[in-house]
Amino acid sequence: MPRSGSRSSWAVVATAATTLTLKLALISALLPATAVAADAPDPFASNFGVYPPADSNPPPFEGPYKFRKLSHDYPAQPPERSWRDVKPEGRITVANAADYMARLKDYVAPSLRKMIEAPAQWDPASSGWYDMPWMGPADAPADYDSGRDPILGAFTGQIILGASETNSALKGDTENHTIVYYDRMAATMLGKIWKDIGKPEVDAASFPEGGLVVKAGGVAATPADWSVVDGAAIWRVYRPPLKEILDHRLHGSNAPYTLQVTDLRVMQFDIIVKDTDAAPETGWVFTTFVYDKDAPKGTGAWDQLVPLGATWGNDPQFDLYPEGHPPGTALTQFWHNPNAPAYTDATLGWGGRMSGPIDIAQRHGVILVEGVQRGQLKTDADCDSPNVRHTDVSGGFHASACLSCHGTAQSLVPARMYPSPVIASLPLDGTPFCLYTPGGPQWAQWYQNRPGDQPQLLLPALLLPAAVSTASMTALPFVRFAPNPATPVNPQAIHRALTQAPRGLDYDMLLMFAIGNAQTSSQGFTLLPKRTPVH
Repeated sequence: MPRSGSRSSWAVVATAATTLTLKLALISALLPATAVAADAPDPFASNFGVYPPADSNPPPFEGPYKFRKLSHDYPAQPPERSWRDVKPEGRITVANAADYMARLKDYVAPSLRKMIEAPAQWDPASSGWYDMPWMGPADAPADYDSGRDPILGAFTGQIILGASETNSALKGDTENHTIVYYDRMAATMLGKIWKDIGKPEVDAASFPEGGLVVKAGGVAATPADWSVVDGAAIWRVYRPPLKEILDHRLHGSNAPYTLQVTDLRVMQFDIIVKDTDAAPETGWVFTTFVYDKDAPKGTGAWDQLVPLGATWGNDPQFDLYPEGHPPGTALTQFWHNPNAPAYTDATLGWGGRMSGPIDIAQRHGVILVEGVQRGQLKTDADCDSPNVRHTDVSGGFHASACLSCHGTAQSLVPARMYPSPVIASLPLDGTPFCLYTPGGPQWAQWYQNRPGDQPQLLLPALLLPAAVSTASMTALPFVRFAPNPATPVNPQAIHRALTQAPRGLDYDMLLMFAIGNAQTSSQGFTLLPKRTPVH
C-alpha cells in the first residue's frame, strides 16, 4: 500500500523566510576570516602528478604507451553529425529500449571500442572525446585516493563489499575505478561553462540535444576473486592498494600511501544521452552495458558488453510504495534486459530501478528514520538514537538508482546522493548510514522526474543552524573552504551565495564537483561538496 503524504516540493512559510533573513544578517559579523588558496591547483592538470617508475611490474600498458592527457580544447560549434541525427524518433518505451541501446552502442563503437579493449592505443582528443577540468589534482598533497591517476585518468570509486554480490561468489571486497568523457556535442556546453576557467558560468549548464556522456568502470578483483570478470578487458591504474584505502577511509589511518600499478577488469559501460524527444520528463536516457563472460566473444571484449537496461525516469507514480511499486506491477521507465547476466540482479536499485554492479545502489549498515527533517541530525550515527524513530536494517538495502542519484546535482548545497536527512559526507558502505523510510514524502523527493535545470533542494539556506556562532559557521557541513589560506574572503560573498536560488546542473554530478573545486580556488569557499569516492 502507498504511504500517505504530500509529494509536492517543500513549502516556504513566512516564518522560515523571516528566520533566514535574521540568520544571514549575522553572517558578516560572525564568520571567521577565510582565504583564497595560496597555491591554486592547475585546472587543466591531467592527474595527481606522480607517475609509475620505468621498471614497474606490471608496466602501465602492454607495449608502447602515453600517459593520458586532459582533453580540453572544447569545440565552439556542434559537430556536423551527432546522435540526434541518427537516433530513433519518438519516446523511448519498455518496448523499444532494446533497439535504442543497440543503435547507440553501434554509433559510439568506432570511437570507443579501443578505449575499452586497447587503452594504450586510444587518445580521447583525436577520438572526439573531452574531459572535465578541475578534477586532476589530489585533494591534498599525497592524497592518492583522490584526483585522477596518470595511466587512465581514472577516478577511485566505491568499495564493493563481497556481501553485496549475493548472486555471484565475490571472494572478499574490491574497488572500482572509472573514467568519464563527453562527446563533441556535449563539449560545446563545457566550452561555455568554462569560458573563464576560474569562474564557471553555471547558467550555461544545459546539455545540447544529442549530447553524450560515457562512463566506464573496472574492478580490481581478478577472475580468481570473482569469476564473472573472467575474460574481461584489462586496464591498469596507478593507485594505493585496497588495504591502504580501507585503512584510510574506514580506520582513519594517516600513514603515507604507497602506489602500485594495478590491473582492472572492465565490468560496466554507461552511455548517458540528452534526448528530450525520447524522455521529455527528465530530458535524459541512461543506458548501462555490463560484461557477460558467456556472451559471444566476437572480435573482443567490447562485444561482450551487453545491455543491463535503460532508464529515462524515476517512476514517481510509485514513490509512495515502500517496495518501490505495487506488488505485481512493473516499472514503466526502466527496461531491464531479461538476458542480462545474473550477477547484475543483486545490485539493482530501489524497487528494481536501474543501477549497475559498480554503482552501489545497495548499502549496508542502513538505519531508516521517520519524523526527521533534513539537517536535524549531524551524523549518521545520530539516527540510531533512542530519541529518533528508527529501524536498523540487517543485510543489504537497495536505496538508490541512476536518475535519483544524478538528480541531486545542483549549483549549491545539494542533497545527498541517497535519500538521507544527514548533510555530512557519505559514510563507507557497511558503517551506519541514515536514510529516510521508503514510501514517505521525504524519501519521494529523490524519486521525482525533474527537468535538468530544476534543483532537488530548493532552499538550502534554511539549513543554517538556529544559533549562529563562529564555531557553528565554520562547522557547517555545506561550506567548504580553501585548504591553503592566503587572502581573506569577503564574508559578504558567502552571504550572497546563500541567498541565491540554486539551479539544477542537468543531472551531471562530475560537473558539480568541478564547479566546487573552481569556486574554492577562485573565491576561497564553495557550497558544493568535494568529490567522494562514490561516483
